Amino acid sequence: MDVWSWIGAATLAGTLLAGVDAALTGIAALAVLHASGLGAATGLLFGLPWALCFRPLRDGKRWIAGLFWPLLSLICAVLLADALGAFERVSGPHARLAWMVLGGCGAGALGMSALALAAQPWPGRPRGYLGQHLRWPAVALAALSAAALVFADRRLFVGLYDPAHLALQGAALWLLTLALWLAIATRRAWWLATLVAAPLLWLSASDASALQDAPLARRALLTLRQVTDFDLDGYSGWLGGGDCAPLDGSSHPGAREVPGNGIDENCRLGDAAIYDTGSAPPPVPPDASPMSVALITIDTVRPDHLGLYGYRRDTTPHLSRFAATALRYDRAYTSGAWTSLAVPSLFRGVYPRRLRWTRLFETTRYRLLRTAELDGLLPGERIRFMYTMPLDTPRKPLAWWLRRRGMHTAAVVDDGYSQFLGPNLGAADGFDAFHEVDDLPKKRRTDRGTADLAIRAIDALPPDRPFFLWIHFFGPHDPNTRHKGLPRYGKSQADRYDHELRYADLQVSRVLDRLAEVETPLATFVTSDHGELFIGKRRYHGVDLHEQGVRIPLLARVPGWPTGTTDRLVSLVDLAPTVLALTETPTPYRMDGVDLATPPPPDRVLLAETWRYRRDGPPRQDLIAAFDGERKLVFDTLRNRRRLVDQAELRRPARDLLPTGESAPALTDAVFRYLEQTGGRLHLED
Repeated sequence: MDVWSWIGAATLAGTLLAGVDAALTGIAALAVLHASGLGAATGLLFGLPWALCFRPLRDGKRWIAGLFWPLLSLICAVLLADALGAFERVSGPHARLAWMVLGGCGAGALGMSALALAAQPWPGRPRGYLGQHLRWPAVALAALSAAALVFADRRLFVGLYDPAHLALQGAALWLLTLALWLAIATRRAWWLATLVAAPLLWLSASDASALQDAPLARRALLTLRQVTDFDLDGYSGWLGGGDCAPLDGSSHPGAREVPGNGIDENCRLGDAAIYDTGSAPPPVPPDASPMSVALITIDTVRPDHLGLYGYRRDTTPHLSRFAATALRYDRAYTSGAWTSLAVPSLFRGVYPRRLRWTRLFETTRYRLLRTAELDGLLPGERIRFMYTMPLDTPRKPLAWWLRRRGMHTAAVVDDGYSQFLGPNLGAADGFDAFHEVDDLPKKRRTDRGTADLAIRAIDALPPDRPFFLWIHFFGPHDPNTRHKGLPRYGKSQADRYDHELRYADLQVSRVLDRLAEVETPLATFVTSDHGELFIGKRRYHGVDLHEQGVRIPLLARVPGWPTGTTDRLVSLVDLAPTVLALTETPTPYRMDGVDLATPPPPDRVLLAETWRYRRDGPPRQDLIAAFDGERKLVFDTLRNRRRLVDQAELRRPARDLLPTGESAPALTDAVFRYLEQTGGRLHLED
């Protein structure tokens, strides 16, 4: 068996895996053939380096192969564990999970090296030590193992831990290649297999918009886009990669647009104006604000788990009573899938990308440091993640403008184990009084402690001035805890989450009851920063833009406003202009949000986004969604990939979102115009 036999096996394995994977997704027959072509091309690229390793090792000393394959396997295992952050977590609260990851990577390395050594061809042993007697058992074992890995890739932690999915897919391709290499004995058979796959290679030259739900076909597509990125700008001009200048690294979909220069740097709409950040501050009104405002945000709340939104469990008996005297919004959405994106966006009334963001690095001691502070790491302290916060953005937050207007501003904030809402990161900007739950004794850092602190803050409000009060509860965010005297619904993540919601409902109601005693005209808003998703034994948010993660509750009790429910499409960015209008404070700059007291804009399209960065700086993910309440277009800016999904099915699992061939010009235009106005790439500073 010469070098071409392994390459032929890899080509055929890629064809079968991608084709079957696409067929299981339920897409059209032509798209299945397209996926098979992508798989054939990827298998060819995958098989070549392996064959080039097998060939020289065959003719060399056996001890070299005995060192090469275990060393290669160990390197792969270390890289995978590092990409999953296992080394940074071995001494933290997730130490058990980290050791499990390290153990799994180690076991995978042992299995990979053992199989590679067993399959290594030698003179007189064209199939290595597997030999004639072990050939068919090895074929069966490798094929079944490949099928098991494909099943795991499609079912476990869908949308999470991309390095792990890459490892599962690569291992499945390697195992199926091995099975086919052992099963097809003659060179003639390989030429026949190659002839079967060759026409499919031609199909891989076109776009692949219908393959978004087929993991293996999608991986093949991304791999081939990387290979055809000739100018190394991160984007390909082939396969729908979107690069309008394949040989010019300065023009690509991720380039920062420069307004007014006549050049389309990011290959989209051409040249759009950037939103203003405000010029001279508007004059301060001479009269006092006619309204005080209380804003209560509860971290990590999805409305379909609230009794007041019709959930099967009565998780919010107290908030339901409050909702009976308020206006409930049934189609409210966050603007950012993380707290660090959503809250700054909320307080400025603009979508996150319009702000100026600063790099912050979270360490193994959960400290957040700027780039210049990384030299001050403590002994044993390491970098875990890189986050972004708008520390130096020119747009001042809502509280700053209300204090300037003459209102008393106060905040009570619990940001749990994070520092995202700490005063050192800008959350206190504009507040006369800023109370942190972290300053309480450790046992009192709960929603009850937050409510106690909030009630004291209400009692301390000056009686002769209108006020703006912000209270942030953290309880429904993980980790889950148990609370005596309240229903326990079960042991699953969703059950324990419902228990947390019931506790938060009780504590928030105490604050609402105290606010009801305030004698001045008061507008009260209750909402959340983002939702939550559940997959198996895990819960998460911020890594995608599924409905469960971006739809939020919103209640408004405002003097003169109607009560009941409304299906008006609203966003967190609407709260800042609404509060400014209620307090008769001039709007300081152009906002994306609208005053909720005004008629809804016709055919409104909302935006939400999320991004994540690798700890060494490059972006790991950058997603923007545009939606109109019926359909949502999710755009992956890093991969130039779009998908259109149905917003009606809130509970649809992440892996089952519907790919469609429909066009959505209004949604596409909203995303691209937003990217043009903001320059495309995120504005990051050190």
